[in-house]
Amino acid sequence: MVTFRSKVAEILSGIAPAVILIPSKSDDGRMTLRRGGQGMPRELIMELQKNPGIPADGDFGPKTEAAVRAFQRENGMVPDGIAGPKTWLALKVPV
Repeated sequence: MVTFRSKVAEILSGIAPAVILIPSKSDDGRMTLRRGGQGMPRELIMELQKNPGIPADGDFGPKTEAAVRAFQRENGMVPDGIAGPKTWLALKVPV
């Protein structure tokens, strides 16, 4: 609990390191996809869905998020369920 309170104090005082945000696009131009995201191309979601082995319906719903989390866990990544640059790179999907 002491460590937790110390981290909270750092955040509140402004001395905590800045949070690294997931970029909206990867270096090759692919969008970062996440559950509930807006303006995500259906074709890109379907391309993502082919890789984790779930039905490609073009909807980034709970099944897609769970499959992405499982893929990330299996590949030593942070299992956040967000298909960002690191996930796209690990999936080795051609552009």
